[in-house]
Amino acid sequence: MEYWLPILFFLTATFYGAAGFGGGSMYLAILASAFPDALIIRTVAYICNMLVTGKGSFTFIRKGWIRFRDFWPWLIGSIPFAMLGGSIQLPLNTYLKMLGIILLIAAIWMWLSRRSNRSWRILNKIP
Repeated sequence: MEYWLPILFFLTATFYGAAGFGGGSMYLAILASAFPDALIIRTVAYICNMLVTGKGSFTFIRKGWIRFRDFWPWLIGSIPFAMLGGSIQLPLNTYLKMLGIILLIAAIWMWLSRRSNRSWRILNKIP
């Protein structure tokens, strides 16, 4: 499995980055499945997520899709909360269970919202 990690990370960064996201949850899922006992999973996923979102943010600002004056409060506000979240120490088993539950909830939420959006468009005849 370990030899697939660079390919999976590249695909994750490419697809999530193209949509304007970092892919942090996907990095966590990939690493958790490959190294269930590793203690550096969060750190590696966090660094990969920062690189992809940083590059995406820079590109969006440079192309004028996001104005820095609208963006900087989110940037400043996210740093202390990321530090706070990163400082919380959980037992690995608890962390992996919570990660799995949260990812499952997010997947269900996305699936349900997609279905409701499709129904709304059909009812209102919006292409």
